[in-house]
This record gives sequence, structure tokens and C-alpha cells, in this order.
Amino acid sequence: MSDTKTKREIFTGERLGVEFVIPIPEIVFVRIHKDKRGEINCFYNKGTEYTILTTKKGFARGGCIHKLNNEYFTILKGSVEYHIINPMGRQFISILCQGTAGVVPRNYPHYLIALEDAITLEWGALPKEKKEKHKPTRRIVDKINENNIR
Repeated sequence: MSDTKTKREIFTGERLGVEFVIPIPEIVFVRIHKDKRGEINCFYNKGTEYTILTTKKGFARGGCIHKLNNEYFTILKGSVEYHIINPMGRQFISILCQGTAGVVPRNYPHYLIALEDAITLEWGALPKEKKEKHKPTRRIVDKINENNIR
């Protein structure tokens, strides 16, 4: 058996009398942005982009819409007020705390407001989709953030 522990970890299943070789992917974190609101970092695994958002209490993120794919998320730390607007314009607001996971369907504008310092993990939407902003909800996000920066 090879001794390349940088690329893989070896676990022994003693009760089964066999060894399992579990690959550990090399994950590289890339800082996308950092400001008074917090940070946006990404990493890639098997072709999927994962975004880690740190958001300080009172600040907002999002104001975007993803037209091709659903976006999945989980709250890793803290709590947020999550706003999702369906295509008919009805808004749904949920208070989500650490450990909560959810799905934002494609074509649903959305944003969040951190109720306390929060860390959110998102995936599913393609990088090019993340750049498209939904003007009405983005204005809300910008206004919340402007009020917190002063």
C-alpha cells in the first residue's frame, strides 16, 4: 500500500477485516470579496462551486435571482432572516438558525439579513448565474447595508 497520505487517508474496518481507501480532495479556498459586511469565499469540489458567506449582524446579502438552477444553502453559524419572493411577487420570510438547510427554487429572487454574525454555505447556482441581480431586492439589500455602514 502506498504511503501518500497527502492525497488519501486510510481507514481500517477492523470488524470486516478490510481496508477502505477514501480519497480526500484537495480543496482550495478563494477569497472573492471582503468588506465591512464580512467575506465571500469559494471552493470547488467535483466541478461544483460552494460559496461561504460570512455576514456580520445587521447586514444583508443577496438580492439575486438564478434562472437556470436551484440554489441550496445551510446556515453553519448564527441566524438569519431569509426572504424569498415567488414569481407572482409573494414574499416568504423565515427565521433560520444554525443547522437549517433549504432550497431557493430557480427564478425566485432572494436575500438574507444576518440577525447575528452568521456563516452560510451555498451551492447549486452556476458562477455566471450568481452575477445576475434582481433590481428590486438588490435595492433593499443595498439600503440595509448603507444604513449599517454609517
